[in-house]
Amino acid sequence: MLMLAGLVGLAAAWIMSGSGSGRYLVIAPWGASRADAINLVRAADGGLVGMGRLSNIIIAGSTRRISRRRCARRGPGA
Repeated sequence: MLMLAGLVGLAAAWIMSGSGSGRYLVIAPWGASRADAINLVRAADGGLVGMGRLSNIIIAGSTRRISRRRCARRGPGA
């Protein structure tokens, strides 16, 4: 539980930093496979930069902002 709280805190700090690094922390729905997470990012015109320990967490890279709306609209199964 403490590790989850730390992960959420790091994610929030990274998001709020406002840096234009072009890298995004992507957390796919619980139970999603690594392939599902990568396909979600690729559907939103992003690319894989790194992987987390859990299969549903990856770091994506994109020259454009990856929005939740674009992922939902063009994501797997759409």
